[in-house]
Amino acid sequence: MLKTRIIATYGPSIEKESILSQIIEKSDAIRINFAHTSTGEAKEIVEKIRSISKKLKKEVGILADLPGPKIRLGNINGEIEVKRKNVLMFSKEQRKDAIKINYKDLERIKEGTIFSIGEGTLKFKVKKNEKGVLTCEALTEGVLTSRKGVNFYNTELSISSPTDEDIKLSQFCEKAGIDFLAESFVKESKDVEKLKKHSSSMEIIAKIERRQAIENLEEIANAADAIMVARGDLAFDVAIESIPITQRKIIHVAREVGKPVIVATQALASMVTNEMPTRAEVNDIAMAIYEGADAILLSDETAVGKYPVNAVETLRRTAAYAEKMKEYEIINKPNTTMDYIAYAASDIANKFGLNCIFAPTRTGTTAKRLSIFRPNTNIIAISESEKVIRQLSIYKGVATMYTDHYENQEELLRLIDSLADKIKAKKYIIVYGSGKAGSTDSLKYVEKA
Repeated sequence: MLKTRIIATYGPSIEKESILSQIIEKSDAIRINFAHTSTGEAKEIVEKIRSISKKLKKEVGILADLPGPKIRLGNINGEIEVKRKNVLMFSKEQRKDAIKINYKDLERIKEGTIFSIGEGTLKFKVKKNEKGVLTCEALTEGVLTSRKGVNFYNTELSISSPTDEDIKLSQFCEKAGIDFLAESFVKESKDVEKLKKHSSSMEIIAKIERRQAIENLEEIANAADAIMVARGDLAFDVAIESIPITQRKIIHVAREVGKPVIVATQALASMVTNEMPTRAEVNDIAMAIYEGADAILLSDETAVGKYPVNAVETLRRTAAYAEKMKEYEIINKPNTTMDYIAYAASDIANKFGLNCIFAPTRTGTTAKRLSIFRPNTNIIAISESEKVIRQLSIYKGVATMYTDHYENQEELLRLIDSLADKIKAKKYIIVYGSGKAGSTDSLKYVEKA
């Protein structure tokens, strides 16, 4: 079983049912980008994913990526071709002589500030700022179109997350049965806690894409349910050459506090237009897995790319080879008695070559605890909750099985015995909670003749 989790982004390239079915078969979760999706469209997408999942008898998580306080251009009539040294004007209000930027404190942008538009290839330098009207010189060539993202370099921005729109979207996602919310432009733990108040049934993934988030990394990781290394916008706020070390730091901190970590942006960017990845991309994915990433997220590769299924298959093959390397060692220290039981199960499985670890769970907590300690064998989470199964889709090394309701512990053990026979497991451990939901207090070793 592939331990690394794969997240694919929904988009025009996979909206056809036959293609989406293949993506769901080969992935663990599907991301919906709310920067480009209305609630009406999202409702249809969720229903389509759930319908296909039911046919395939495979649960996948659905991740809603909230837009956050993204700074964008206003509407542009057609497109504007920009040449180097062209002078353009930008304003926070719609004007005939200036292009709108939806940042309310544009007058605070200092002269000499460099900013980029879109993917970062089109750059401008602020030559003059007159009460929020920026006169700028183009440093590179490109094309301006409506609603492109704007990123100011080395600038402290007065934006906060979550926005009012994010909170409204989270309430929609709650009703739609979405499993994860990815919160954009998190700067401190308070941002995560604010969103959590409106998202009781969903797990919150904090996207690390600002310098302030790196400074507050440990408190954010403790507050969130998971962390995402959002390399796209992060590269506009820290030196691009520092991204590899910054990524390693983020993964390390997330692993230390026992939270799953997703690596995102341009994992296989060349496969948007090409059938084969570059050698550098394959190496990048392998290094992320070696460093301890739980999941890799594909964005444009599956949303708008020419070869979405091929991209997912390439990621699977690359991850399978990368998993043969020993993961970069991060010693996760158990803190509670429940952690120690999960740690002991992982240690026994590693030392004695067990076939698997069964983790019957009502809340997912036992399987999550086991994932933290990275046993060499597979963790098989058994639950009667489809929601729990879907929310385990980003945890490394966790396979899931749905079961009907069982009345007592004896019935549960008989069920596991039957499952072990089906997968021909002769030596295994069962880790479970005998009391209240969320507890992990029991360990049972089984060896069959």
